[in-house]
Amino acid sequence: MEASSSERIARTDDRPSTFVAGLREQGIRRGYLVWDHDAETLHASHPFLDGLARELSEGYRDFDRHEGVFFELGGTSGALLFAFVHRTVRGAGAGGVRFWSYTTLGDALR
Repeated sequence: MEASSSERIARTDDRPSTFVAGLREQGIRRGYLVWDHDAETLHASHPFLDGLARELSEGYRDFDRHEGVFFELGGTSGALLFAFVHRTVRGAGAGGVRFWSYTTLGDALR
C-alpha cells in the first residue's frame, strides 16, 4: 500500500523535484534541520523532514554534523535554496554560492 501524501517523508534519495512536490503538498515553504549536540541527532522543523533527519543522523557518510541545514522555496522562482552552517565555533564564516543541479537530495547535502 502506498503512503498518502500526508504520511510521506523526505529521504536522501529523493530527486529535488520530488522533494519540492512533497513540500508543496505539505504547505511548507521554509524549513530546517538543526543538530542537537547533547542528543547527537538532527531535529526537523516539520514531520515531513523526519526521515531525512533520521537518515543523516544515523551515519549518512557525507554528513559531518552540520549545525544547521536551512531551505526555502524561492517566492517567485520556486527554486529550492539551501544554506548550510557547518561550525559556528570557528568564528566568522566564509561561504560561497553554488548554482548547480543535483540528482538527489543526498548529492546536495554532501
